[in-house]
Amino acid sequence: MTSHRRERASARRARGAALVTTLAILIVVTILTVSAFVTATWEARMAQDFEYRDRAFIAAEYALSQAVRSPSLAPTYTRAAPLLTSVAPVPGTSDEWAYRLYYDAGAGTSPLPGDEVPGMEAYHFVVEAVGRSRRGAEDEQVLGFYVLRPAGWVPGACGGTGLPCADPPPRRTWWRQKGLD
Repeated sequence: MTSHRRERASARRARGAALVTTLAILIVVTILTVSAFVTATWEARMAQDFEYRDRAFIAAEYALSQAVRSPSLAPTYTRAAPLLTSVAPVPGTSDEWAYRLYYDAGAGTSPLPGDEVPGMEAYHFVVEAVGRSRRGAEDEQVLGFYVLRPAGWVPGACGGTGLPCADPPPRRTWWRQKGLD
């Protein structure tokens, strides 16, 4: 009977060792699964954050395009008293944009190189645009541009130059993204 007891005790020890080994493997697999899930969640969140930053950039670009095409361009807007827009949505999205626009008194007006169009001058403006998306994503951009207008231009008037009232399109001179300089 002694050998029979030894066999049973040995079998119980083997089952106990198998149980402990199985529990250890189960714990390791659980830890690996949880860490993989956490990693995947963080990666998805980072991808979404990148998308929102990209959408904020696009919203700021949209604001720049709206400012450049603004019918309100006038040398009366100064850095101290700019044209300010209220926050507006980008069409078809939940993103928002706004800008401040002013006449660049430091650049003022300048004749065109080679006097391309007689009687016309370049009026220099600056627009500071901001785009916002979800989760606090924000992008700020600054653009310098000029428009060609008759010398001594008064907004809303053709200036009696005989030139058509349709304004030539604005020309970008410089651009920068805030926070990257």
